[in-house]
Amino acid sequence: MALHPLTASEKVMEILEKLHQEHEEVKGLLAKMCDTEDARTRSELFSEFKTALVKHARAEEKALYDPIIKSEGKDAAMDAREGYVEHEVADKLVEKLSRARNKGSEEWTAGIMVLKEILEHHIEEEEDEMFSSAREQFDDGEREKMEEKFEKEKSKVKA
Repeated sequence: MALHPLTASEKVMEILEKLHQEHEEVKGLLAKMCDTEDARTRSELFSEFKTALVKHARAEEKALYDPIIKSEGKDAAMDAREGYVEHEVADKLVEKLSRARNKGSEEWTAGIMVLKEILEHHIEEEEDEMFSSAREQFDDGEREKMEEKFEKEKSKVKA
């Protein structure tokens, strides 16, 4: 079997592309939960969302935040530390929503809407500021390796 250069469709995805793709998936699940009033559907969507979010966040911290914190840029490191804090806030709200028995209640609806706002703000800031820093600090090859680490870390997370 002869080795050949990768075609555009076979190109290795770098971490920022992968994170953006997963951010869109998370936002889509949040929108679906907000758009339905059926408790059973919400519960199923929330279960899928929680697994995706927890795996994504833990892997993102290891593969993107930690390298940025270790880098030379103080502003970028602070952005990554803020990202950790925002993940903690989201984790606490996710756990509270997980314990709720009635996913169709007004309280649960308010909680999921607040979570949606928090995560949309977090994603916007991350993709604007942290992604820009990562592009400056890490070349394409490094970002591809970061994506490999991201996938490896995701597979380790129990959600």
